[in-house]
Amino acid sequence: MSEKAVKISVIVPVYNTKEYIEKCITGLLQQTMQDFEVVVVDDGSTDGSGEMMDEYAKRYPDIIKVMHIENGGQGRARNIGIQSAVGEYIAFCDSDDFFSEKALETMYKVVEKEQCDLVYTPEYRMRGKNKYILGQIQSPVTKESLLLNMSIFTLHGILVKKELLLNVGEMPNIIYEDTAYVPVLISKAEKVGYCKTPVYHYIERDDSTIFRNKEPKILDFTKAVDFTMSHVEKQYYEQVLIAMLQKEAEKVRTIWYFGDVIIEHLKTYKTQLEQNKYYLENPEKYKMLKVFMNLPEKGFENNVYINGFQKDKLTYHTVAFRKEENKLVLDNKNCDLHCNKKIEKLWEEEDYETIAAYFAMKNIYESGGIYVSNQMSITGAFDTMKYFSCFFAYKDGKSISDKVFGGMAGNEPMKHILEKFEEEDEENLEECIENVLTKYYGVELNGETAYAKYEMVLLAPTSIIVNTGKRIALTEQKEYCKEENLVTIPRKTLDFMYQFPTGWQSTQIKNAKFKNKELSIKNQELKTKNQNLVAKNKEVTQKNREIIQKSKEDQKVIKELEKEKKKLLESREYNAGLELSKSKIGRAIIKWCLFRKERKNG
Repeated sequence: MSEKAVKISVIVPVYNTKEYIEKCITGLLQQTMQDFEVVVVDDGSTDGSGEMMDEYAKRYPDIIKVMHIENGGQGRARNIGIQSAVGEYIAFCDSDDFFSEKALETMYKVVEKEQCDLVYTPEYRMRGKNKYILGQIQSPVTKESLLLNMSIFTLHGILVKKELLLNVGEMPNIIYEDTAYVPVLISKAEKVGYCKTPVYHYIERDDSTIFRNKEPKILDFTKAVDFTMSHVEKQYYEQVLIAMLQKEAEKVRTIWYFGDVIIEHLKTYKTQLEQNKYYLENPEKYKMLKVFMNLPEKGFENNVYINGFQKDKLTYHTVAFRKEENKLVLDNKNCDLHCNKKIEKLWEEEDYETIAAYFAMKNIYESGGIYVSNQMSITGAFDTMKYFSCFFAYKDGKSISDKVFGGMAGNEPMKHILEKFEEEDEENLEECIENVLTKYYGVELNGETAYAKYEMVLLAPTSIIVNTGKRIALTEQKEYCKEENLVTIPRKTLDFMYQFPTGWQSTQIKNAKFKNKELSIKNQELKTKNQNLVAKNKEVTQKNREIIQKSKEDQKVIKELEKEKKKLLESREYNAGLELSKSKIGRAIIKWCLFRKERKNG
């Protein structure tokens, strides 16, 4: 294929994806568009991926070319691929994903129609058999609306002019290189286009780097934010800032292990956020950002309180904080079991779990820290919670657990809970927590994680009880049999988790809401058109009435004229004149009479 014939170059960085790459390349070879090339950049693969690509290049020399480089990261591989590409436009495809067969044709049609230098499309996200759409944008789509949308900062499904890529310069060599680079590309594009049809299939894999949320490299996201804000066009700085900070705020939950580091980085943009016009125009929309920005400069101490009243029970705790922690075992040596009658009664009833939770809360109120029941095994880190006043965890959709909580010294919610618990004889600790949170702090018990809605953080059961998706902090252990290695959790918790939507289901719900909003907009447009037609119809009806009225008036005039005409035709003068007009002398007399009349009037 000659270089002039290539309209699109598809850059495919490859690193040890032999298991998936065949589907990627097959998808490209099946494209309905003909004038394109595939630039494969083998980033030092050791699993035979590079050799497999060489075989493809031999079979399809006019389409595929392969470059082999030392391992240096996906960003570097993409940069090298761009330099080698000969197409006027560039598309990107990860080697474990694939394009729909009409993908390149679909995107290029938008280029031809709208004469743009960047086209954006939503993408399909696939996890097992589950599939949803990510990145839909409400019409009309502009550079501003693209930049304000935090879900679209990815190279998947983007077709961009090579000249624009070269003008912007190389993308950073970090794991979130597309998140850093795409907002800059959009901000510097002369004209952007949008195609609402998804053409890219992104495969979510558990072993993907972005799901390894305990690896320090995941913090490249903070570098991505800094890169974007230092390279974006100034006129779009505010749109990009609010979108990037929103995206980073979401990482406090998804990058659970390093949530505190994300919060600390967010706060470096506090002054800029407080001056951002989009934030000032709609502070309620960005409430979570405000909460994060105003968190204390110092978090609570790394204190972990442990139930030591049950000597015969195994403690399943692992490390609760990333750095050194203070493990404080609560027992009858350091806890005053005669501090009030309720505790004395609980001691008699051998309710050691409640006693431990009560004294843990007292200690947290005095010194700060967290409490984790012996029935809970820590699989994450609580550093994320360190900056918040306090946090509690749902046991299921309608009740709060007394097995996991924590907070800063002197936090008000725990003060209220302790006072109410000591006052009420019959109320257990879980009921007390729920009553205080609902009555005094307006909490709606729905089982959902809430960071910025209330004066405390609430964690959903899916965040603290089950170990799925590699994003979970704790696993509740209600009963444990050492010999058989059995763990059970409450039935209500299981029922709630069964009904609670997974990540992909939540996105499908959002997509349904998006479609519903689109239909609502179309319905509103039709309603407006109908109203305009009704208004026009009224206007036409009014004009018709006026015409009819005028016609009636004209008919009256015509009738009057006809009466006058009839009267004239029946008059002696008319008949005399008619008789005179029949002879020459008569006509002469008529002319002479008319002449005399004109002279008299003139």
